[in-house]
Amino acid sequence: MSNYQLPYQDRRGFTNCFLSAIGGDGANMAAKLLFKIAAEELNLDGAYDAKYGSEKKGTPTDVSLRLCNFGTPVRESGPTNRPHILCVFRENLIAAQNLVRGLQDNATVIVNTCKPPAEIREMLKLHNGTIYVLDAGKIALETHSRLNMPMMAMLASVLKFPEEAVVKKIKETWPRAVEPNIAAYKAAVGQAVSEHFD
Repeated sequence: MSNYQLPYQDRRGFTNCFLSAIGGDGANMAAKLLFKIAAEELNLDGAYDAKYGSEKKGTPTDVSLRLCNFGTPVRESGPTNRPHILCVFRENLIAAQNLVRGLQDNATVIVNTCKPPAEIREMLKLHNGTIYVLDAGKIALETHSRLNMPMMAMLASVLKFPEEAVVKKIKETWPRAVEPNIAAYKAAVGQAVSEHFD
């Protein structure tokens, strides 16, 4: 799919995504799958990094995903501290992990919450950008999926990944859970509420 265009690019040509979650939420798997789609389906390149606490399950997890056009020099590894896209699996991590730091101008933020975008904007102290909110926990429960599926769906949507490419990889990765995962994917994209702040 050579006509794909990255939604953001920094001066080095990268779109920087940062996922904040708790070990066991599946953020690591979600980012890995998106990186696979980027490389295998969209002819992109980039870098991927995951950071855990001393005990993986139940401790804060930071996952960074950098995407660039194929042929762009990838000279940096490790976490991104200037994300264009922030994906927050649990709203209480915003203050606990100081997620207000480093967001690029006009960033996009995805939060698993029942709160409206304006309230999340206040929590983040976001100057400008777009906020998507969705009740990912409820979606996962209703579709018999996992928390990472609706969150990954929204990140894929913000990245403007073609739906057919994402669905294809979901089917390949979880052949025994295709129906619940696709249901969670579609519910997330359909139910998310967004607001842009100038």
